[in-house]
Amino acid sequence: MLKRFVNILVLLVLTASLSANTWLVSTTELVRGDTIFQTSYNYNASLQPVLISTKIAVNNSEFSNYCYTEQQFETTNKVSSSTFLWNNTTWKKSTRTEWIYENALLKNKKELIGTSDNWADKEQISYKYNVQNKLLSETTQTYVTNWENRLKTAYIYNDSITEITFLVINEGIWKPYGKLISTNDSEKSLVYQEFDSVWHTRTRTVYHQKSSGQLLDETQQVFQDSNWINKAKRLFTYDENENLNGELLLSWKTEFWKNVQRSKSEIDTFEKITTYYTALYNQWLPAYRTMVSLNEEFLPNNVSTNYLFWGGDVSRMRYDFLPVDTEIIPKLMYGHQIAITYESHTNTPTDIQIKEKSVTVYPNPSPNGIFYVDGDYTTISEFWVYNLQGQLIKHVTHANNKTIDISELNKGIYLSKIVANTNQTFTTKLIKSH
Repeated sequence: MLKRFVNILVLLVLTASLSANTWLVSTTELVRGDTIFQTSYNYNASLQPVLISTKIAVNNSEFSNYCYTEQQFETTNKVSSSTFLWNNTTWKKSTRTEWIYENALLKNKKELIGTSDNWADKEQISYKYNVQNKLLSETTQTYVTNWENRLKTAYIYNDSITEITFLVINEGIWKPYGKLISTNDSEKSLVYQEFDSVWHTRTRTVYHQKSSGQLLDETQQVFQDSNWINKAKRLFTYDENENLNGELLLSWKTEFWKNVQRSKSEIDTFEKITTYYTALYNQWLPAYRTMVSLNEEFLPNNVSTNYLFWGGDVSRMRYDFLPVDTEIIPKLMYGHQIAITYESHTNTPTDIQIKEKSVTVYPNPSPNGIFYVDGDYTTISEFWVYNLQGQLIKHVTHANNKTIDISELNKGIYLSKIVANTNQTFTTKLIKSH
């Protein structure tokens, strides 16, 4: 039996509250082949993630810059997230997302791409609501020389959503191409219809639930010759505590259901193991297994997948997208092993005010030596780091971001002089705690 471990970078921000402490992800480390991705997370005084910085090491080399994402909570109505890539000499703008809110409702989401010296509009989605603050429509526009309509989704409600219509722009006119209808008959179902000149019923998914509301099964069907024809089915099993612990996938073969894939979970106090099986030669053969380990605070600190192939090289099954599913961790794409380190926050990080200028450095102390600097300027153009004896330890020019990275230095207290691209100069104290 061949065993393989495949690992990939995932930018993961995880929060959980236990007793009086708030536990936040401090670092994650993933390996893919001969490459290690090491990601650090920094938070502001409200414990919101403001900087996600990733370094990369190949073939046991030293870690070097790879990418970073800064999230700015600019006002109560605007949040942005910008990602930069390292091109061996400087940071290059990659992608940016901006969210605009009004009365706590998302009104606009804009996607931008990096150019040599600015951010360029790419796509945006506008949201409209009714007087009950229920979403009425989402309109997608793309930018070439100006904003042009592309897609639209419209919602109709009773007590809940009963119909969703999808439209595309055609010669300046919105034309429907499909819609989903939620039915409340004896069998709860979701029916999809396609539109050419009239509406044609195409597919539906039928759901059966337990009295508690948990799914028992869902069946996908297509409409042919005035009849619903089975296509695929999922069955769900639960343990004695009503926790989902198994799933069975089947496909319809004209007269019978054929097994496709099966999963089964085993849970103890500090570990959840889920084994996935593939139906072959009229038997279930194990394909891969995911393992989620918890630390003493019951937080997942290690997630991995072990491939369980059979027949040597005869079967070259490859699962590029393997789900890792717990109550806390979102799904991780591709093969995987992720090690997670946490930090505990019992009070807010220290905000350092420099003279009359508005400058904030956080987190301070920093466990990994990466500091996020915010103030009345755009970016840092240069900074110096000194020890307490006044000796110059580090000097970086053309930083073009808002971070100070002293992760390679020993823990301790340092002094820093910062020059912004507005030619403002600040001095501040930096504390690396680990």
